[in-house]
Amino acid sequence: MSDNRHYLNRESNSNDIVGKVMHIRDVNSREIFSNNLLASQFLKDYSGITLFSDLKPEDLEDQTEKFRAMLGIEVEGDTIKKVHLRLPYLNQDVYVIALVEHKSLVDYDVAMQLLMYMSLIWKDYADKENEKNNKISKSKQFRYPLIIPVVYYEGSRKWTAGTHLSDRIAHAELAMDYIPDLTYHVVYLQDYENDELRLNNNEMSLFMMINKIQGPEDFKEFRETAKDYMDSIYKKTSPVIQDLIIRVLWGLLMKMNVPQDEASDMLTDVKKGENMGILFENLKGIDVQATREEMKKIKEETNQARLIADRERERAAMERARAEEEKARAEEEKARADKAEKILNDALTHFIVQNKAEGKSESEVLEALIKIFLLDKSKAELIMRESWL
Repeated sequence: MSDNRHYLNRESNSNDIVGKVMHIRDVNSREIFSNNLLASQFLKDYSGITLFSDLKPEDLEDQTEKFRAMLGIEVEGDTIKKVHLRLPYLNQDVYVIALVEHKSLVDYDVAMQLLMYMSLIWKDYADKENEKNNKISKSKQFRYPLIIPVVYYEGSRKWTAGTHLSDRIAHAELAMDYIPDLTYHVVYLQDYENDELRLNNNEMSLFMMINKIQGPEDFKEFRETAKDYMDSIYKKTSPVIQDLIIRVLWGLLMKMNVPQDEASDMLTDVKKGENMGILFENLKGIDVQATREEMKKIKEETNQARLIADRERERAAMERARAEEEKARAEEEKARADKAEKILNDALTHFIVQNKAEGKSESEVLEALIKIFLLDKSKAELIMRESWL
């Protein structure tokens, strides 16, 4: 996670927004599901598992940190709950592993991750029972606790990973009897309409509505339909949940590129007990991610212009290189021609001097120049004038 921590510096009183400001998704994965009220509402209303139809917050015991430590890795969205069910036919606690996936890309390895957690939970359970009753786990009547794995997926694309462990095993069809029969349940946030979420009239439904906001149209719908609903949920809930709502809204405002001081003022007013409507009134002229989309467009145009400029500079450089090459070639040709002309002139001068020394007349030498060196008469006469001393 990037280190984008900020603090809202305002005078200290009970209505201040004081605390670490984090990205909306980080708040969800670490804090929302660790809250037993919100986790119980999620399991009761959205898991589709009948065992949890009457679940209450006090029935949950968070075991996340314990098993994270045992696993030896830090995963933001993983939550593990021990569930104390008050059912006459069930005399043993049930465990729930909830993996929160908010990435756009589907994680295809969640089945294996769930298997590792399940193995740890069962081993830990057996170790504790063996401490109470030596080697009880080896007895015929011993049973391990039920574990229910759930994936809560917030991404905009469909969940396409296989929900069975065998989907991750090569050539599983050749030996299906020897592969652990593990499957998990996916709760896909985008399957729920806002009107459907509002029917549950609870805090978790509000968080899910906020988390559904992926673009301008989502925000427009949320702003038009959720103002009164959010206000009613906020006023009736506990201070702990109110703080979570404020922090999630802060994350939403940051996604919208609202300046921090303006966002701080808006949420401080809400925190002081002002109606949530004031927040939406202030945001009427702001479209979620509009600035980001505009910046994206500008960036794309800038990149395109830079690409064109780069190509033009490359073309100009090639033209300059060709021109330099032509110039060098011309200079080389001229040097060769000058050298050849000097050699010829030296040879002609030597010929004239030698023939004169032998006693030949000027006319005889001139005639020889024309005949031997194939010079025209005017050229031969010029050479004679320069060399016949």
